[in-house]
Amino acid sequence: MADDNQNCSSKSKSIHEEVAYQKIEEKSHEFLRKIYPFIRDYQGQLPNLKDIFQPGAIDWLLAESIKSADSGIEAKPLVDFLIRTGYKDEPKVDKDGKPLLHRATALNLETAGDCVDCWDVVIPDLFKIYDRFDVNYTDEAGYTHFHTACKYGFKEVVEKFLELGQDPNCIVTETGDSPLHVAVGYRCFNVIELLVKRGADMNLANNSGYTPLHIICEVDDDDDSMKMIFDIYKEKNLPVQVNAQDKDYQGQLPNLRDIFQPEAIDWILKESFKPSNNSGTESKLLVDFLISTGYKDEPKVDRDGKPLLHRSTPVHYVCEQYRIVNHIHIVIRELFKIYDRFDVNYTDDSGSTHFHVACDTGCLDLVEKFLELGQDPNCLVSETGDSPLHVARNKEVVELLLRNGADPNLANAEGSTLLHVVCNDDKPHDFNDDETTVKMIFDICDEKNLPVQINAQDKLGWTPLQLALKAGYKKLVECLLRNGADPNLANAEGSTPLHISSQDRFDDYDPLEPESIDWILKKSVEEDDHSIVDFVIHTGYKDEPKVDEDGQPILDRITPIHLVYEDEESTIVSKLFQIYDRFDVNYTDEDGLTHFHLACRFGCEDEVLKFLEAGQDPNSIADEDGNTPLHLALENDRKDVTKLLLRNGADPNLANENGLTPLHVICAGFCNLYCIEMAKMLFEVSDERYHPVQIDARDIKGNTPLHLAIDYRSYKNLVEFLLRNGANPNATNEEGSTPLHIACIECSETFDMLEIFFKTNKELDQLVQLDTRDNSGRTPLQYAVARLLPDVVDLLLDHGADLSGFVFPTASHFRKYFHTKGKNFKLKVASGLLAVVERLENRGYELGRSNALMIMQLFDEYDLFLNTNSVFAKCRYNDEQEREVKKP
Repeated sequence: MADDNQNCSSKSKSIHEEVAYQKIEEKSHEFLRKIYPFIRDYQGQLPNLKDIFQPGAIDWLLAESIKSADSGIEAKPLVDFLIRTGYKDEPKVDKDGKPLLHRATALNLETAGDCVDCWDVVIPDLFKIYDRFDVNYTDEAGYTHFHTACKYGFKEVVEKFLELGQDPNCIVTETGDSPLHVAVGYRCFNVIELLVKRGADMNLANNSGYTPLHIICEVDDDDDSMKMIFDIYKEKNLPVQVNAQDKDYQGQLPNLRDIFQPEAIDWILKESFKPSNNSGTESKLLVDFLISTGYKDEPKVDRDGKPLLHRSTPVHYVCEQYRIVNHIHIVIRELFKIYDRFDVNYTDDSGSTHFHVACDTGCLDLVEKFLELGQDPNCLVSETGDSPLHVARNKEVVELLLRNGADPNLANAEGSTLLHVVCNDDKPHDFNDDETTVKMIFDICDEKNLPVQINAQDKLGWTPLQLALKAGYKKLVECLLRNGADPNLANAEGSTPLHISSQDRFDDYDPLEPESIDWILKKSVEEDDHSIVDFVIHTGYKDEPKVDEDGQPILDRITPIHLVYEDEESTIVSKLFQIYDRFDVNYTDEDGLTHFHLACRFGCEDEVLKFLEAGQDPNSIADEDGNTPLHLALENDRKDVTKLLLRNGADPNLANENGLTPLHVICAGFCNLYCIEMAKMLFEVSDERYHPVQIDARDIKGNTPLHLAIDYRSYKNLVEFLLRNGANPNATNEEGSTPLHIACIECSETFDMLEIFFKTNKELDQLVQLDTRDNSGRTPLQYAVARLLPDVVDLLLDHGADLSGFVFPTASHFRKYFHTKGKNFKLKVASGLLAVVERLENRGYELGRSNALMIMQLFDEYDLFLNTNSVFAKCRYNDEQEREVKKP
């Protein structure tokens, strides 16, 4: 009875302990779930965690986060957060100041050999926290940080431990494994070589009697690692016990083909791998035993001696049952030592083959053997339509298949291509957010001139880009967009990438890095593609500037907005300002052009106002030509922005490097639509602000705005406006030309322009100097004659041009204005010459003999002798003179 009570009490205690443990586990998970959003979303100055947590608490957090991986809690965000805060583990010390090494940390969590999926990602970062390599923490089983570094092949970490005196032969007390056992078991060749060179003992046996050499023989299917170890030992004159015996079967090994049919071996192996029968050890021992007997599978053959390929083997079974288990490739490799006929590609009922399994489990060397023996790289699994590329789980296998003719555009039964698989987080593979795989696919296909169908849609209408967005694969999204993925395609549900990017999984982070977004947007600007800009806007992305040591924004940066400068008609700028919307941050390119200048150039009134409200200088120089925001606005007909700038302190008289003031810009014809309105507004607003416009300001060539108004566009109304506002009609430029010279030299509507010019000056009672000579010594009347403008000649003479001192133009002067390629050139020149001579003679001018002879030479030179009789009649010349002109 007492014994029964004691048993009941013991069972009750055990049940209570189990329930308590479960509650602790649940609370741990609950605590971690609560603390993770705080870590993930933490903003502001990072804390000093040593002021908040004891080292033991940090150990607990890290260990629990790793153990809770199966509960949907990732360890990496916590590790990243600790690193960002600068947290470093410091060991406790004893009375003598020596570190206390007996301590279980997140790095020696795997004492029982369990595999945690996140370790390959987390371990390197954990060594940034536990970075005292003179301190080798050891848990209760004797498993140390040094063993962990060896297990995962971290050569640099292993080297640091060894440099600080770590024993290369330290033993895990529970298993007897040395660091070399661990490194060999996980095929970490770089660490194996380092350990052996630093004194690791190849002959040291663990508690099962296995030396590292036993493990090499079991795990590796080539001689590279074994040869490397023997070479090192030979250099050091050290013996290797190649005949060391383990604790297992040591009798004479049977020939199993004499005992069992192949199907029986298949059945036994499959049974051993069934989850219900498998603790992990039994199946491994069985495979090891079969290999040790030298058993090799031999296929059955048909009447013609050809292998019968329709057969489901343990290779198929293990791949199907344990596809997501880490290190499955090790088991598959062992099985392929038995099923080692690579010219025999067994196919199960679903159509999956040994070749598919080799691709699926990432056994690169095995895939290569199949291909060398002629295996079709595009063979399909009949049930799913999967090609080897569809099931390949790592980059190296994908590359090998592509280089051997695999088609990346083959679609399986779901309509998925290789790109769909790489971008789909629902599929088991090792690609994750690795853009290098996608880049490699495009590079190889480019080499082969094979276009990749980047916008292929599966049976549900999903494209690779949509799947990458759904998975939150930022780098893949960037890479796909760079290579032409269409952000506007909709799936069967009508969702475009814009819809997908706005879903909940993008609430926690932006889908792209800032540098990537800049690059993509720049490409969009170059191609004037608004769709990608719309896409980025829809994600809610906003640019955030980098800051210097003092926390001030770094302004030297070329953004997509700068690239729009040359495209005067672009409408994309206002959209880009929805992304680059920090108006207190005025990014500047290498020429000094800023976002503010570009907002002025493209007429973005709201953005210009925001820049001004943020304190932007309205007179800042824009570029190497010295243009101000006002220059840029006027050059591009931005009337509202011009008014806004003037009302906010823009100087109407600031000149650029060419001496052009805003008024020069208006008069030079840049303001095609609103030149009069712009000029009036310039004067009105400037008068309101008591900042009068310098109407006769000169550019570097000495031209006043009046010179330019007449020269460039023949703006008659603008000329009148300038004169009525005080422009000097007699101002001369660097060439000595007055506005009247310009009208007679360049103006396309000289007569109409001069009518307004003379009429306005007369009304203003301003004297126009008609006979001023420029630096070439020519008067306006001479230019009018040389240009063959008879009506202008009359107009100038009517207003008082002096004919008494008139010098008739030379032949070269005439030729300068002869447009020989014009329509009816001969008629115009002949009639023009006759007309100007006639108008001059009507006013009393006598054409001298030399000038008449010069005119006749021009007629001869340009073959104009159609109306020579009238010329000679007017000039009273005889036949002898005509013959003189025509002499060769």
